[in-house]
Amino acid sequence: MSATLPASPPDLKCACAELWAHPVAQLLAGPALRPGGRALTKRILDRLELTSGVRALDVGSGTGATLVELSDRGAAGIGVDYSAALAGLAHDAAPVAIGDGEALPFATGAFDAVLAECVLSALPDKHVALSEVRRVLRTQGRFVLTDMVVDGEFPEPLRSVAAWAACIGGACTIDEYGALLAAHGFSTTWRIDAGPELRALVDQAQRRLAMLRGADMVGMVRVTDDVFADTLTALGVPLTADAVVQLADLVFDQVRLAVAGGRLGYVALIAVRR
Repeated sequence: MSATLPASPPDLKCACAELWAHPVAQLLAGPALRPGGRALTKRILDRLELTSGVRALDVGSGTGATLVELSDRGAAGIGVDYSAALAGLAHDAAPVAIGDGEALPFATGAFDAVLAECVLSALPDKHVALSEVRRVLRTQGRFVLTDMVVDGEFPEPLRSVAAWAACIGGACTIDEYGALLAAHGFSTTWRIDAGPELRALVDQAQRRLAMLRGADMVGMVRVTDDVFADTLTALGVPLTADAVVQLADLVFDQVRLAVAGGRLGYVALIAVRR
C-alpha cells in the first residue's frame, strides 16, 4: 500500500504535534497516547531485558510514559518529540529534546536501543526516518516498533490529514513494514499482534467522546471553538467545535469497522540493527 500525502510534510508534522499535545486527545487516547498504553510497553521492555545503564532513545516520546518505564528499569532514557508542549510534559521523566524523527539531533551510534511507538506511521518519509534510527543505533542495537497495520483501502474519512496525524492514514501493511526494516539493515526477531489493544483504545475513545459531548450538553463543561483552535489551524480545516466532534465520531465509526473487518490492526515488534 502506497499512501498519498494529504498535505505537505511540514504541515503533517505540525498537525501531529498539535493533535497529540491537545488535552482532548490525551483525554480520549489516555496518557500514553497509543494502543496498549504502558502495559504494552512493559511487555515489550520485559522482552528486551534491558540492563542498567543501557542508552535508550524514545522517538515521539509524547507525555513521557515510556521514559518513566525506562527509568524504572535503570536505563538511561532520552526522549525526542516534535511537539514542544509534549516535550515539556515529559521532561520530568528524562531529558527530552525537541526534534524531528526524520532528522534526529543525536550522534551516530549513540544508543543501544531506540523505540518508536505509534510514530513511524505519522512520519511522511519513512525511509529517511529509519535511516536516522539506524544511524543513531550501535551495531546489534535493538529497535522497537509498534504501529498501526493496514490491509486494504479505507473510506475517505481515514485518508484525511486528521487521520494521518492520528497514525492511520500513513500506516503500512505488515509486509511493507518488514520490507522497510530489511531495506535499512534490520532483522526482525520478535513480533506480536496487538489488535485487541487497538480495539480497546477505540472503545475507550468513543465512550469518552460521548461523555464529553454529554457533559457539554448539560453545561458541565463547554466544548467551544477556541478549545480546538490550534489543532484546527494546524490541520488547515476551519471547522467549528461541534463539527470536529462529529468528524471524530465518524472517524471512530470507520476505524471500528476497519478493525472489525481486519483492515486495520496494531503490531509490536523488535528488530536488530545488522
